[in-house]
Amino acid sequence: MALTKIQSLGITDGTIVNADINASAAIDSTKLTGLSSDYVLLASTDASASSSVSFDGYFSATYKNYKVIFTTIKKSTSNLLYLRVRKSNADQTSADYRYAHLRAYRSSGADGSDVQTGWNTTFVGIEHTSANGTNARTNGFIDIFDPLNTDGWKSILHNSFNMLNDDQIDVLNGGIFFAQTGALSGVTFYPSSGNITSGNFKLYGIK
Repeated sequence: MALTKIQSLGITDGTIVNADINASAAIDSTKLTGLSSDYVLLASTDASASSSVSFDGYFSATYKNYKVIFTTIKKSTSNLLYLRVRKSNADQTSADYRYAHLRAYRSSGADGSDVQTGWNTTFVGIEHTSANGTNARTNGFIDIFDPLNTDGWKSILHNSFNMLNDDQIDVLNGGIFFAQTGALSGVTFYPSSGNITSGNFKLYGIK
């Protein structure tokens, strides 16, 4: 009769290696004790001719902070990628956004840097100049700090990198305050005009 079960007493610790386990083998999750992750993927969205991309309802007491990573974002027209926060499943369009951006750029003809700021605006641009050349794409991330806190304004850091019109490298770093104390429920990315043709957005929770 074929051997189908080995008693645990017959197995010496450290003697089972990956090669001993069939690729189709399943392990009950209840057996995987003592494992934890402080950086967890909560949601992922692929844009496709999208007027906007939103994450809502993912903020919880499980995670203190959050990160959104946006990758190979292409837009339909010469436009900028904008950001708004959300409360109770709705974009916040009030003039409560305040930000400071530091930009560095290099093109075939020149290089330089500059600063942009905004006070009591209704949205925040996370690009300075549109990435809309043939091969131009935007990549970057935002860090959202304690969005459920109701005892202070909300803060977000962002970094983006793109190639403009196939001729210029553009890097933008900045900080954003949303000057309200109510808990946030999410964020929305959208272009100043047209659509987000393609690209991926991922939301992570960080304990």
